[in-house]
This record gives sequence, structure tokens and C-alpha cells, in this order.
Amino acid sequence: GKVRILLPAGTYYGPFLMDAIGGDNSIVFTSASGIASDVILTLPSETQTNQTVIACSQAYHLRFEHLSILIPDQQTEATAFLFLFRNESITVEHCLIEMCRHSKAAFYQSGEWYLRNIVISNNSVRGGKWGVCLQGTSAYWDTNVTICNNRFFGLVEQGIWLRHTLFGEISGNELLQESKSSVGFYGIHLEETRGDRICANRIMASRGYYGFYFSSVTPLQERLLVSNNEIKMQVNASNCGIYIYNHCHHLSFFHNSILLTGNGMGKC
Repeated sequence: GKVRILLPAGTYYGPFLMDAIGGDNSIVFTSASGIASDVILTLPSETQTNQTVIACSQAYHLRFEHLSILIPDQQTEATAFLFLFRNESITVEHCLIEMCRHSKAAFYQSGEWYLRNIVISNNSVRGGKWGVCLQGTSAYWDTNVTICNNRFFGLVEQGIWLRHTLFGEISGNELLQESKSSVGFYGIHLEETRGDRICANRIMASRGYYGFYFSSVTPLQERLLVSNNEIKMQVNASNCGIYIYNHCHHLSFFHNSILLTGNGMGKC
């Protein structure tokens, strides 16, 4: 059955490695009080590079909920969650993630293997270069990925970036670039990816490259629905709200709102 690990209020220093953990029974890591801000998982306040707070390697049936994750300013290219090798049935929800500006990503995949049954939902993430960066390989695609109802704000470069991924839904997310950024921003960036729904996302950027960037994007079933999304950006040069490139087909766009300022190429 399900195992719940209730963490008492306090600050815990990582990194924490979930290596070859889990199995048929699910393991839940959560705040004992049910209040995310009571439990802080963090890294030492010293100058380091490429560290992670929680690393999952060959982990199965894990849930992280109602936790706070803090990356100190001294940590360069750090990640909150790092996925290595094979990982299956990992859920992260109702967490507060605080990144420094030089952090790499809140959710990042590294390695030559795949992710299966990944759910990222109802989290609040501030800061970092990227919000979500999951990239399988041509041999091992990530499958059944869901990213819903998260708020990412103060991002630098990218909101959600998926490659070699089969996703069910990317919906209800807020992707907000930091104000007065000098770096071009991608809201939802998909390459060699198949999915079902991209709905009700809100993208705002002070220096936008593309709200949606689709390359070799196709549906899982008959059509990939792209609907009720809002894109508001300042763009320049050849940049635009929605960019579709290289072997995309059976995409259905309905009721999307795009407001661009600046001297960009256009809405689509």
C-alpha cells in the first residue's frame, strides 16, 4: 500500500538522491502539517555549480507534495528536481519552488533514458532560466507527461521545453518572464513531440521570441487541440506569437488570444 513520509517543520539540507527507490507501492513525501512553507528543502549557501535539491534515478511511484524547495543565490546552474536514467510514475504537486536567477531549471531531465507517467501540477515556481525542460532521446521517448495548473514567474529564457515527448496535457499554466529581461523568451517550446491538449495557458514576456514554438509536433490521436491560450509579449525582428515549423500536422487552433507589441513579424 501507500507509504506516507511526514516531514516535521524545519529546514533540510540536500542534495537528496532517490536512487533505485520505490516499486509497486507508492511513497509520498509531504509536510506533516500539510503546509508547504513549513518544510524547506535546500542546498548549502556556498558557491557550487550543477547541484540539485532532489535527484531521481531509477525511481518509481514517488509523490512529492506540500513542500518548499529553495535554491540559494550562490548555486549556479542548479535544479530543484533532476531526473536521471529511467523514472516512472513521479508526481510533484502543491510545492513552492524558489530559484535564484542563475538556476538552470525547476524540473530538468538529464541522461539517455526515459520518463514515464510524470505529473507536474499545482506548483508555484519563482525564478530560474527554465521552468520545465524534459528531453527524451530519439531511441527513448518520454511518455505520458502532464503539466497542469502551475505558476512559473520570474523566468529568464523558457517556460516549458519538451523534446522527444508524448504528453497528454499542457494546460492551465502561467508562464511569466521576469520584467525588463534582456534575454529572448520562449513560452512553450516543443520539438519532435506528440500530444493531446494545450489549453488555457497564459504566457507573458517583456522580450518574447515565441509564445509557442512548434517543430515536428503531431497529435497522439486524431488532432492536437490548442485552445483558449493567452499570449502577451513584446517582440522584435522575425519573432512572433505562434511559430509552426518542420513537419507539424493535425493541429487545431481555437479561441487563442495573442497581443504583441514592438516590431515583430506578427501573430503567427
